[in-house]
Amino acid sequence: MTAHRAMRELQAKGLVTRTRGRGTIVAGGKPAVGGQIALVLRYGFTNLEARFLASVHSAVSDQYQLVVSATGDDPCKEAEILEGLASSVRGIILTPTCEPGNSPLIQSISETGTPVVCIDTVPENLNVDGVVSDNFGDTLKALRHLIEQGHQRIAHLTWQRMILSSVRERYQAYVQAMSEVRVENTDYLVRAFMFGCDWAYLRQMVFDALGTMLSRPNPPTAIFCLGEAYLTAVLDVCSEMEISVPTDLEIVSYVEQPWMLGSRAYSVNRIMQRLDEIGYLAGERLKARLQGDDSATEVVRLPADFCRPGMIPNPIDSCSASTLTKDQAALMRLEPEAALGLLKKGCLENGS
Repeated sequence: MTAHRAMRELQAKGLVTRTRGRGTIVAGGKPAVGGQIALVLRYGFTNLEARFLASVHSAVSDQYQLVVSATGDDPCKEAEILEGLASSVRGIILTPTCEPGNSPLIQSISETGTPVVCIDTVPENLNVDGVVSDNFGDTLKALRHLIEQGHQRIAHLTWQRMILSSVRERYQAYVQAMSEVRVENTDYLVRAFMFGCDWAYLRQMVFDALGTMLSRPNPPTAIFCLGEAYLTAVLDVCSEMEISVPTDLEIVSYVEQPWMLGSRAYSVNRIMQRLDEIGYLAGERLKARLQGDDSATEVVRLPADFCRPGMIPNPIDSCSASTLTKDQAALMRLEPEAALGLLKKGCLENGS
C-alpha cells in the first residue's frame, strides 16, 4: 500500500485530519496549549514510522499538537515540506533523506527559531540534535559474536545508499570487524543492492548473490543483513537451497517485526532497535529546546537489544522504564491503523 492510499484510508476512518500544505494532524486528544510541532517521515506509515509516530505523540501531546508529513524519500519534496513548515510550526522532528543539498536548509531552519531533531538517521556535517540507534556499536557487537562462534568469512548484504548514516555506520562496523580478524579482501563477500525494486527482483538478486558466494572455494559461513527485507529473502533462498539456519549458515540481521517472519525469526541473531524509546526521547529533546534549553547540540545513540537464536525477548523489557509505561510500550507495537486509533481515543498516557 502506498503512503498516499494509507493516509486516505486513515482520513476516511477519522483517525487523522489533513490540511493542504500543512500535512496530516493526528485526530483526538487534548487541545494543543503550546502550538504545533511537525513529524516529517521519510516514507509514510511503515511499521517503524508508526512506532515513531506513537512514541513521539506520547512525548509531546500533553503540550503540542502533532502534524505529520511524509516526503516519499524525495529530497525535493523534503525541501518543499520543510520550507512550508518552518513558518507554521514550533519545531520539527525529521527522518531525513540525508540529501547533502538539503543540509543548509535544515541548518538554517534550526538556527532561525524552529528547532530540528533528526531521528533514525542524521545527515553528515549537520549541527542539529538527533536520536538514533548505535548502528556502529550494535553491528560491531553482533559481528564479534559471530567471530567468537568461529566465523571469519562473513557476507554483508546492504543497500547502495551509503548516504544514510544508519547504512554507512553498519558497513563501517563490518569493515572494522573484518580487519580485526585480518580479512582484508571482502569484495566478494559484500553485496549492495539498489532500493525500490519489487520483492521478486530483490529475491532473485539475493538468490544470485548467495549462489555465487557459496560456490566459491572459500564460501561465507555467516551473513549480516541490513534489515528484514534482505533477511526474508535470505531465509527464502536458504530454504530453497536446503541450507539449514543456523546449522549450515549463521545469520545476524536488524529486525523490527519478528512476528512477520514467524518461527524463522528465532533461527537468526536479531538486532532489535529501541524504536519506541528513540521516538520518545526525540519528542522530549524537542520539548526541551522549545522550553529554552540552549545547550550544545547532541546526537544520542541508543544501544539495541541483541537476541541470539531461540531467544524470544519481552518487548516491554526493550523500553526504558524511565521514559515509557508498560501500556505505552505495548501499544507502540501495533500496526499503524491500530496505533492511530488508540491515539484518537486518548489511550496513551500523555494523550488521554
